[in-house]
Amino acid sequence: MDKFWKKAAGILSCGWLNIRKWPGNPRIYVIVLLLASFLLSLLVYVRRFCADADIGVTPWLFPFLMDNPYLVFIFMLGILLLFCDAPFVDSHQSSMMIRMGKTTWALGQIFYIMVASALYFATIFVLSNLLMLPHVGFSSGWGQIIGTLAQTNAGGAYGVPFFFSYRIMMDYSPFSAMAWCFCLSWLIGVFLGLVHFVINQSLGRGFGTALALFLIFLPFFAFDMGSGKLFALDVGGFYKNITIDYFSPVSWASLNAIDVANYKPLPPRSYALSALVGINVVLSGLAVLVVRKKSVDIMPPV
Repeated sequence: MDKFWKKAAGILSCGWLNIRKWPGNPRIYVIVLLLASFLLSLLVYVRRFCADADIGVTPWLFPFLMDNPYLVFIFMLGILLLFCDAPFVDSHQSSMMIRMGKTTWALGQIFYIMVASALYFATIFVLSNLLMLPHVGFSSGWGQIIGTLAQTNAGGAYGVPFFFSYRIMMDYSPFSAMAWCFCLSWLIGVFLGLVHFVINQSLGRGFGTALALFLIFLPFFAFDMGSGKLFALDVGGFYKNITIDYFSPVSWASLNAIDVANYKPLPPRSYALSALVGINVVLSGLAVLVVRKKSVDIMPPV
């Protein structure tokens, strides 16, 4: 048992070392500044609507921000920038690897990817509400502002550059929408981080970024193809139409890109969740394997 806790402490130490370096990493400030600037350009019109209506918006904007493939593309570019220096090896990490061993070190980097992805999407959520101040009001429901923007053309009249889906309001409560959207976005962020880690370590820095960029572009093809069927799958005599959305994990950040009650030809929530968890487990195993099999070179920061 002591050996287990010692190994767990080593994993946490290796991963947390990267987080501790964030205050001295200019790239982190650039990411936050770009996110804040982009979100402000989107939310300034919602602020104007709230000011005219004299009503605060509830803090449930996140699922609607992630509902547009163009916005998802921009947000995932931030993940790409965050993890582009995988496998995160510098002089400090190399000494940690020597002390802890390659397996423990690799698991520490996976832990870092998980924590960093969660912090990234938490930052989007926090910034989206900070930038709406003082036009923010709390409610357990969706609230009048979101309800009006989803059910009327007020968003178009005020130039709001993203869509408030009434279908999300019908299918989810605010808390369940937040939980599902954040969880899926976090898992997608982990997926892209692990892709960076495995491919960069296997082929060299830059190859992982290229593959991640391709994966980030896939939702555009899924969006343009709509419900276009690739093939039909026979499931116990019931034919399920398989669309490109089934093979585009980044698309699943949008709640409208997954099915809730078998009324859309889209991947079910259970499929999206289990697929992301399964892919991340496989990629985590590959990350440990490539670190153990290949030499890990010290690289300059990006």
